[in-house]
Amino acid sequence: MRNLFFLLLITCCLSCNTQTDATSETADKTTQTSTKKNGKQAVKTIQKTDLKNAAGLDVEALNKDTEELKQLLFKEAIKKFGPPEDKSKIQLKEGEMSGEVQGLADKHFPNKKYVKEKVYLLEASWKKQKESWITVWYVYEDKQWKPLDVLVSI
Repeated sequence: MRNLFFLLLITCCLSCNTQTDATSETADKTTQTSTKKNGKQAVKTIQKTDLKNAAGLDVEALNKDTEELKQLLFKEAIKKFGPPEDKSKIQLKEGEMSGEVQGLADKHFPNKKYVKEKVYLLEASWKKQKESWITVWYVYEDKQWKPLDVLVSI
């Protein structure tokens, strides 16, 4: 039971890390957890392949797809991954954006370019591996949709 708890805890932690950072080269094969037992530090190493099987997800494949989508124009992404399950076009307008879109605007347009000229985002989501989603926001520049940001939901 305790081992199952640790596997679930590590799976959850890996899921959170997937959203912000690809798996590092040095931690490719193992993940370490630490616990205190009778005042002593105990370190347990778990193979990521075990986590993959326990969670039913192929984290490496998900990271690979995410990295690819970060580089592909929208047209190229459709050719490679098929049409997205969901997509919507959003015009950035000050005071009319959801919190998530406002965060993207603040991060990628600190000069508030969207106040002076029309800026459009395309939000496209692909379903991957049962319940995982990769959402990519594209910005329309030079007559094409270029990737701006990516979010992985597990």
